[in-house]
Order: sequence, then structure tokens, then C-alpha cells
Amino acid sequence: MPAGAPEPVYAPYVEHYPPDTNAALGWLSRRQPALWKERQVVDVTASVAHRIAQMSPEERAQDALELVARARARLAEWRQTIEHEAAPEPETEE
Repeated sequence: MPAGAPEPVYAPYVEHYPPDTNAALGWLSRRQPALWKERQVVDVTASVAHRIAQMSPEERAQDALELVARARARLAEWRQTIEHEAAPEPETEE
């Protein structure tokens, strides 16, 4: 109430509420479910188990042999040593 006023002065005021994202998502998913539906897409065709399950026994055997060859090649690379020239010995004062 202002000083010296016989009655209170009322000012218009609008209460601000922050947006509710869950409510907005629910509203959108009910009105446009093709665009806003919450779903998870799992691609099982790219998994190793699926790929192996689709192979014939001969293809599995060939794939296993190729895997062993790649493993042996990597092990051979890992075991290689790099040859280099020995560093000259430091000169000593005698």
C-alpha cells in the first residue's frame, strides 16, 4: 500500500511457470506418434553372432581359417624387432 493512500493499489501480474518438457513430449507423441514416438531401434544384422548364424558350415570353416591367419600375421608383426645401428660409444678422457 503506498504511503498516504486510503486503499491498496492493484497492479496486473502474470505468474511465470517454466515449460514442462515431459508434458510437451507427451503432447507431441499423442498427436504425431509417427514423428515423436519414443522407440529404440536395435540393428541385429550387424552383430557377429547374426553374421555367423547366416553362414553355411563351409563358410564358417573358411572364416575361422582366415581369422587364424590374421591372428598369426599380427603375432608375427608384434614379435619383429627393429634392427638399428648401435650408437657410438662416448669418448672418455684418459
